[in-house]
Amino acid sequence: MKEAEEGELIQKGVAYIAPGGFHLKVRKVGMSWAILLDQSELRNGHRPSVDVLIESVSEMNDYAKIAVIMTGMGMDGSKGLTKLKQKGPLKAIAESQETSIVFGMPKAAINTKLIDSIEDVEKIARAVISYC
Repeated sequence: MKEAEEGELIQKGVAYIAPGGFHLKVRKVGMSWAILLDQSELRNGHRPSVDVLIESVSEMNDYAKIAVIMTGMGMDGSKGLTKLKQKGPLKAIAESQETSIVFGMPKAAINTKLIDSIEDVEKIARAVISYC
């Protein structure tokens, strides 16, 4: 896991964290994908916003995707999840209410009816692997 850096090529097996005050997006660079950091307006009152990231990922054609929505306030992630589902194969996982510190984001994602499984936090990795 690492904080994302502008222009960095995305590597398999690395989890990227958006730096504070920046939306994290992906963009095609030749045959690879790279990090794009963006300071555009707040989304859902946030920057970074999960919706911005997920909407960006929805442009990655030719890839099946797995989305995980975990603890957090509000509805951030739900609109992106809807767009992602419209763009191709998707498996979506939400963290359970039992293990969420704040159940807002997972609850909103579950309400989209696009979630394939609801998992306690310690079972999310296993769920991701089962979809691979």
